[in-house]
Amino acid sequence: MGRFFCFSLIFVALFGNINAQIKNIGAYSITNYSVYDNELIASTNAILQNNEGIMFFGNNKGINIFDGINWQLIKLPNNSGVYSLAAGSDGKIYLGAMDEFGYLQPSADGKLGYVSLMPKLPEEYTGIGNVTNVFQVPEGVLFVTNNELILFSNNTCKVIEPVKTNGPAIYVDNKILINQELKALKTYSNGKLHHFIESENIDFSKVLAVIKWKANSLLAIDNENGCFVMEHGIAPRMIQAPFSGFALKNKIISSLTLRNGYTVLGSMLNGALIIDSLGNPVQFLNKGNGLGNNKIISLYEDNCGNLWIGHDVGVSYIETSSPFTNLFPYEQGNGIAARLFNRKLYLGTSQGLFFIEQNDLKNVAEKNNQVTRVNNIAGQTWNLEVIDNNLYACNNDGTFIINGNKATKCESRIGTWGFLPLPGKKNMYLQGTYSGFNLFELNGGLLTFKHQMEGFYLSSRVFEFDDRGFVWVTHGYNGVYRLKIDSSFKSFSNIRYYGQPNGFPSNLGINVYKINNQILFSSEHGGIYEYNQAKDSFELFTGFEKYIGKTPGTSKLYQDTQGNIWFIGMERTGKLLKSDSGYAWLEKPFSNLSKLQIRGFELIYPIDSGNVILGTTKGFLHYSPEIKKNYSMPFFSIIRSVEILSAKDSLIYEGYMPPDKKNIKFHAELPHKFNSLRFSYVAPFFENIKEVEYSCLLEGFDKTWSEWGYKTEREYTNLPGGNYTFCVRAKNIYGTVSTTGTYSFYVAPHFTRTWAAYIVYLLLFVVLLIGLVYLYSRKKVARYRKEAILKEREIIQLRNKQLNSEIEFKNKELGSMTMHMIKRKEILLNIKNKLDEVYPNLPPDVKNAISLILKSIDREINIDQDWEFIKVNFDSVYIGFLKKLKELFPELRSSELQLCAYIRMGLSNKEIATIMNSTIRGVEGYRYRLRKNLNLCHDENIKDFLFNLIQ
Repeated sequence: MGRFFCFSLIFVALFGNINAQIKNIGAYSITNYSVYDNELIASTNAILQNNEGIMFFGNNKGINIFDGINWQLIKLPNNSGVYSLAAGSDGKIYLGAMDEFGYLQPSADGKLGYVSLMPKLPEEYTGIGNVTNVFQVPEGVLFVTNNELILFSNNTCKVIEPVKTNGPAIYVDNKILINQELKALKTYSNGKLHHFIESENIDFSKVLAVIKWKANSLLAIDNENGCFVMEHGIAPRMIQAPFSGFALKNKIISSLTLRNGYTVLGSMLNGALIIDSLGNPVQFLNKGNGLGNNKIISLYEDNCGNLWIGHDVGVSYIETSSPFTNLFPYEQGNGIAARLFNRKLYLGTSQGLFFIEQNDLKNVAEKNNQVTRVNNIAGQTWNLEVIDNNLYACNNDGTFIINGNKATKCESRIGTWGFLPLPGKKNMYLQGTYSGFNLFELNGGLLTFKHQMEGFYLSSRVFEFDDRGFVWVTHGYNGVYRLKIDSSFKSFSNIRYYGQPNGFPSNLGINVYKINNQILFSSEHGGIYEYNQAKDSFELFTGFEKYIGKTPGTSKLYQDTQGNIWFIGMERTGKLLKSDSGYAWLEKPFSNLSKLQIRGFELIYPIDSGNVILGTTKGFLHYSPEIKKNYSMPFFSIIRSVEILSAKDSLIYEGYMPPDKKNIKFHAELPHKFNSLRFSYVAPFFENIKEVEYSCLLEGFDKTWSEWGYKTEREYTNLPGGNYTFCVRAKNIYGTVSTTGTYSFYVAPHFTRTWAAYIVYLLLFVVLLIGLVYLYSRKKVARYRKEAILKEREIIQLRNKQLNSEIEFKNKELGSMTMHMIKRKEILLNIKNKLDEVYPNLPPDVKNAISLILKSIDREINIDQDWEFIKVNFDSVYIGFLKKLKELFPELRSSELQLCAYIRMGLSNKEIATIMNSTIRGVEGYRYRLRKNLNLCHDENIKDFLFNLIQ
């Protein structure tokens, strides 16, 4: 502990003021955009960022626009390069070029275009030369050219005064310095030039960088003569600044004072140097440590405090606001182990062991980190341990003792992980290996291998001792083992296995750590666990939940010497900061660390409270906890384009809202056939911009926001007519949510849903209603008619029934009458026959009486009288029968009609013979002749014919 404290003091003393906002340890993360990435980027003369975060680069081809994903080039009318940029108070981007100046302005459809101000100049000013600078001043926008100063105000251009300038103007300490004459500098204010300083011995045209200096003075950098201090009205005096050597050697051609007071000096030959307010080098940037190009033409600090550098080829983006810097090039392998020892920072990787001299960690000189390989050791170096003032490396090839740049193997067994001292045994160390454990003993200050421990032979990378002397060992795939070292210190006894049945969510991804002298187990599949001795099982440990909520899946726990607890999880990484009242959860600085960590081999090596080494898949990072960064910096989501999917000229909005349409509710009105749209969007947050997530909502269509995702486009098809607002928001790697970008539009309804259509629908509805009423009325009338018909049919049926009853009655009555007549005739004929038999034998007087009786009987049995009587009743029963029969067969005689009637009545031949005063044979003769007259066939029944004649 004492040695560690001494190392920490040395480290702090050598590394200097780490609390500064510009780090001097390691190299910042740099992203380079070159002609190979995008052919539009050429020599970058000026850089600017607008309020929404979009970057503008003035170069030799025009002005490049970059939103983090897409590039756009706007060319000037004369194809000139753009040499200067400035943001106007009116929100416009003003620019200067060769014989050209103006501003960018969006059109009604959001397309950004260039508006020239040359037509607003007086006619005599045509060749203005190169517009080297543009400044927003209280009076308007000031354009500095080789020949004139031009003020644009109230939509007019005014030439303040013709002036021959030598080199660009310089803005420093709220002053605009203009080199009007080779031997003098002037300042601009209130529409005029004012004398500032002059010297016969200095050529101010060679001064391309001026920085704020001590006691309200300025420091000018002369690339030939060095640095000199300038104060108003006082002759300049030469001084030797801490960075003078760099300036003279590499030719300073650009400078920028950052908001935190530091200054960036851009050179022509060897990158950029960041200096503090005293001129001390703090950070060096060149091609060797990641910069895209060593010529620094332009410099710009963006809204998040990060640095943009324009080169003669391409652009570099440097995350200078980050508390993280790179220590070690990832080409040398993954960062797995680190240890500060004897003024050297040793770094174990997947390709061996390296070291950096402690003095070389400061990235302040014209060099790159001098990384030295340690000899005689190669392959995976898993751990570095300082034991009794000696450095040991646990490697894939065994255990090594390290002395400077040389490694000596001290144990021949391959595959060693790390050491732990045995509790109560100061000179004995247990070493985990690929196949169990080794026991080492400290003799004469050196570790000596004694023997391999027996009884347990699994890989033992992560292990800890508890306060009862048990060794807890975790295996990445098998679970947890508890071992007890026997009294001989040669083998393990009481071996107990624990896994998923004992309370863990899985057997996979379990590790053991000692935190606050308590044994805890991390699980990648869910939370932190502790051992319940009474139940001999494992339970969730909830001691951290009041600080961080539900503990996430964790693969690494580490407690540093200050008591802070580090978490590295599958999705979340953070640190519990120790305080008197407990802990405070810090997560945002490490938002991107989980994706860089080597899963299962995470490295956290705090040297002291202000310096932490982290191992990643890209080498080693240096983290300065004391560097404060605003992780909640607001940023914007911007809709970059709106396209119609079904149209040829489909682009209806190109990303820039015209100022006069900012407050208009609907930005576009679309016919219904253009109801399928594609929206493209972006959030210009350049720190890990590929990790920015987006969520969308179409008001008027979607019910909820979409899930977070990385897509920067969203399509909607077949939208119904109506008012819509497309909304998009972004979430950066720190969890900060952007402002919401919106685009409102109106889709005309389908022609079937227009007012004209609604009127037609109304008319059709009225017609339909009338038709329905008509149909209903007809149906009702038809129903009434049907009911009437049914009633009429009922009446007819009743009448028919009644008629049938009457007919049946009459038929019965006719039959009865006829039979009565036949009987009567038969009786009379019998009486007559009897009288005829006795008549000859009767006396004369009796004969006379009998003769009268016989005559009376003959009158009673007269057939014609009977027929007339029968005919009347027959016609009332069989209506129309005789008439139709007469019509069909007009040749029938009266006697034949009588015979037809009797047959129709169903009388037998005997009965017919009786009623017709004939014999049966005679009746048969009559029937035969009747068949002939009726033209009946041989097999046709006369009775059936007469029955079917009238039904």
